[in-house]
Amino acid sequence: ISGLLAGVMYALVALGFVLIFKASGIFNFAQGVLALFAALTLVGFQTGQVPFAHLLEAVFGLHVTHWGDGMPTLLALLLSLFVMIGLAWLIVKIVLRPLVNQEGIILFMATIGLAFVLEGVGDLMWGANVKRLDVGLPEGPSDFLLDHTGMFIEKLEISAAVVAIILVASLMLFSQYTKMGRALRAVADDHQAALSVGISLETIWWVVWSISGLVALVAGVMWGAKSGVQFSLSLIALKALPVLMLGGFTSIPGAIIGGLMIGVGEKMFEFYIGPMIGGATENWFAYMLALLFLLFRPQGLFQETFPIRLDKAGFWLSVLVVIFVIPFFLNDYWEKAVFLPFFIYAIAAIGLNILTGYCGQVSLGTGGFMAVGAYSSYKFMTSFPTLDMFVVIILSGIVTALVGLIFGIPSLRIKGFYLAVATLASQFFLVWLFNKWEWTYNYSATGQITAPERDFMGVVVTGAYSAPWATYLFCFGFLFIFGWMARNLVRGHIGRSWMAIRDMDIAAEIIGVNPLKAKLSAFAISSFYIGVAGALYFSVWLGAAEPTEAFSIDKSFDVLFMIIIGGLGSMTGSIVGAAFIVLLPVIFKTLLVGLLGWPTDIAEFTQIILVGSLIIFFLIKEPHGIAALWRTLKQKLRLWPFPY
Repeated sequence: ISGLLAGVMYALVALGFVLIFKASGIFNFAQGVLALFAALTLVGFQTGQVPFAHLLEAVFGLHVTHWGDGMPTLLALLLSLFVMIGLAWLIVKIVLRPLVNQEGIILFMATIGLAFVLEGVGDLMWGANVKRLDVGLPEGPSDFLLDHTGMFIEKLEISAAVVAIILVASLMLFSQYTKMGRALRAVADDHQAALSVGISLETIWWVVWSISGLVALVAGVMWGAKSGVQFSLSLIALKALPVLMLGGFTSIPGAIIGGLMIGVGEKMFEFYIGPMIGGATENWFAYMLALLFLLFRPQGLFQETFPIRLDKAGFWLSVLVVIFVIPFFLNDYWEKAVFLPFFIYAIAAIGLNILTGYCGQVSLGTGGFMAVGAYSSYKFMTSFPTLDMFVVIILSGIVTALVGLIFGIPSLRIKGFYLAVATLASQFFLVWLFNKWEWTYNYSATGQITAPERDFMGVVVTGAYSAPWATYLFCFGFLFIFGWMARNLVRGHIGRSWMAIRDMDIAAEIIGVNPLKAKLSAFAISSFYIGVAGALYFSVWLGAAEPTEAFSIDKSFDVLFMIIIGGLGSMTGSIVGAAFIVLLPVIFKTLLVGLLGWPTDIAEFTQIILVGSLIIFFLIKEPHGIAALWRTLKQKLRLWPFPY
């Protein structure tokens, strides 16, 4: 029964996904952040907090935190709903309207950027501290059930079930018996047909995002009342994804049934299997179940590396400066804060771009594959002390490639955001595995891995006594070699087969491209690159790592943002995007904290807002990123001063 009630809580979040996907074909990754934003707004109104008080104090010196004692709960709920409706209007006008007729994956990535913007705005408006949410719902165990049945069931979970039933029934009545509801169903069935009979697509989108805001408010109230309003509340969206994979992305009843299946399955698995494997099964069971379910029930081209002589000269001049000038002026700060993360993330971005940009297979499991590379390098370093560090890194990449092949198998049956959701299974499962499998960290009491001192051709490149110039050149060597290999790889037969699969997989198969070989090779090579990056990330840059912190899902998003901002399907874009994401925190810390004296947390959340906004901006104005803007600029320079 506890599992059924937990499943209802998951289904509440999944409903928001279903509503938006049915009406607009958009997989809204920001639904969890919408629930967080709604809950933060409600608490702010209840307590009488002044929006942006922390920012006003930091920037303008205005110390105004509260305007009064707050307002009644019902009025706060109504005003919060009004805010969510206004937010829905802004999202449709600013984000969705410019992206009409774009591919579904572009819209999906835009919602990832939107999630970051809303999270940053929510922090700046209401602060990042944990807030207690009280809307008058009963708390504690149900005395009636405890006395009559002996079951310990929380009253809040029972209330959530009742609210969910009322909400689902109301939505079904609305869609069946109102004019607007019938218009929503018409748009869900066929956008073009709905437009041809006079239904306003923009109005429908605004209505459905408003309804989704209502659902987010209800979910935020229930989850916030249960565990407090904190920024981890946004992660409830990840709980809803397996529900959608089981119940279907377009079915409201499916969201309910899928939620109940996941809730009951987690509790049963935790009770029966958890004690045998050390607990913590709920973090990955849902994704593994959904991944297995999808397996059986699923629902650009060739260019010269240097097209003009100036590009070639500039490239080799940059390489000479990097090798023969910078090492002489390098210090520990520039090595650890700028160059090593840039080189390592650039390798990871190239790997992900091979899979996503060139083959069209979206992956959100980059952090997990980096963990495979890191832990493989640790085992090789500790098991074979005489092994050269270059060999260790290569072997770690090979191990990661094999793991990538395993998790790439679902790509043979599913694609697009279905595959993106499925690859989250690898992220959570791999991080859980390295937390629980003691052999991977040599039975250390802390669970942390530490890189021993190792050398490359007699020069120490890991450990506390490695010189900055040595680690710098070691990582740059990998970036140069693997970047050159990848650039030539995508220009050859295998690269063209990837792009054929990306552009139109059915047509590619008709002309003789083997989809099995193309997709699995993309997963293997991409995972190899990411594994190499993970090994360098742990052994050369950090020196020590713990999987939950070092290889969290944030790492997957960081690398994804690099290729979005830099340019999908562009090796240059991978490097430019990595430089942008690595340098952005350094620049913000220098300007906002160092020069303007802003608090660190405001600078951090301002950076998050900027990154999310840039993702949306590039997806609207130039989906192929900075690399495409650079190509356009060069083309205009070739034609200048002529207009065309």
